[in-house]
Amino acid sequence: DRSLAGVSVPDAALTLAAEDAPPLTASGALLVTHRGLSGPAALRLSAVAARDLARCQYRGSLLLDLAPGRKKKAVFDDLRRFKDRPHVCRKNVRNVNPLGLPRSLWSALVESAADASKDWAQLSKVEMHRLVQQICSCALPFSGKDSNKEEFVTAGGVCWEGIDTKTLSSKTCKGLYFAGELMDQDGITGGHNFQACWSTGFVAGSSAASFALDCDK
Repeated sequence: DRSLAGVSVPDAALTLAAEDAPPLTASGALLVTHRGLSGPAALRLSAVAARDLARCQYRGSLLLDLAPGRKKKAVFDDLRRFKDRPHVCRKNVRNVNPLGLPRSLWSALVESAADASKDWAQLSKVEMHRLVQQICSCALPFSGKDSNKEEFVTAGGVCWEGIDTKTLSSKTCKGLYFAGELMDQDGITGGHNFQACWSTGFVAGSSAASFALDCDK
């Protein structure tokens, strides 16, 4: 829903649900953009699940949990107690949000689970369970890979088994050195990929310079 673009939540969990892929999960802040999901939670999941996403040809679903670390029953019980409060029960479900979520996001969850014109007191048990399902395990189907080249880092590369880790030189081709994303290394966001590029670049460059000087002797 592009109307939610710009909405963010400070704590959420995303779980990959795809054929032949393990249920990998990442958590953190989440941002809704005009083209999908971003923010630490989405970026971390794309890192840890990079190979699994490739194997399933970038088709599957993301399960969004807006109450991470909590069981569905606990969330249901909280909502039930909330709806029974005298100052809440006669108010419209969309207008009173017990989770502190952005108003537009809460409204979208309510509309997908229940009759959004109802007051809290009018919600049926079935609608309550549907709402909890949307809060704790909202399925977001995806198909295909972004082609706009906005990636922070690319997974894959030269296998470490063929690299001398002390000099970052090739074990099979003398005088060939590797650094950065040329090698099979990638990390989550937070500066790790920059540091890997700088560090491996220093080692590979120093080793290549030493090799060149030795060749001139």
